[in-house]
Amino acid sequence: MGRYRAGTAACPTSGGPRRHLLSPGLAHGISGPLALLSLAWARGHRVPGQDTAISRIADWLMSWAGEDEAGPYWPSLISAAEERSDPRPPVTPHRASWCYGAPGVARALQLAGRAVGEERWTRCAVDAVHAVHRRSGGLDGLTDAGLCHGLAGLAQATACVAADAADPLLLRNAERVFQRVCAAYDPATVFGYRAYDAVRRQHTDTPGLLEGACGIALALHSHLDSAQHRRPAWEAMLLLS
Repeated sequence: MGRYRAGTAACPTSGGPRRHLLSPGLAHGISGPLALLSLAWARGHRVPGQDTAISRIADWLMSWAGEDEAGPYWPSLISAAEERSDPRPPVTPHRASWCYGAPGVARALQLAGRAVGEERWTRCAVDAVHAVHRRSGGLDGLTDAGLCHGLAGLAQATACVAADAADPLLLRNAERVFQRVCAAYDPATVFGYRAYDAVRRQHTDTPGLLEGACGIALALHSHLDSAQHRRPAWEAMLLLS
């Protein structure tokens, strides 16, 4: 049992049939609502029960934080049977992506911790992003440079967590990932970058935002503008800021 496990807090969406899967992720799971509720709370947009919802979701995420020698992480999907298990069953880390992985979950937890003043969540969040970068093979599975499940998304999430934590090591890690994004540029392709289609198991040319060249360009532009010490407005659509 890792030090970030917080017991057996109930998931807000548990109780469905066994075939149902729960996701901790930011793009497809409960971290998305957590980030939105927390961002709204921090900006003074509050309704009754909102802080209770933030605490309930954050505690559930904490209860599913696995831990290895590098630090905390989260699985990509959790079955209803696993959710009902007491104690929590062992889990394995998902790839370090914005959409499903630890970078997105960690950012949501950091936003929640900053919103309501819960240091335990923010500490876990920062530790989890550090763990991504120090874990052996931690960047394996990032098969393209895109925002959704590629290097640009990891770099952007890392930069967000680093900026709020004033963590120079994480800032350097974000810089290294951005350098990998630059190194992946291929002028021989249609848009400079190719997205990986996991279903077809092939790379495709796409100019899109989440998986294509436009999102990568936005991430690189925000990195070049980072000296202004402000987060780019477009990050809001990723629930990063």
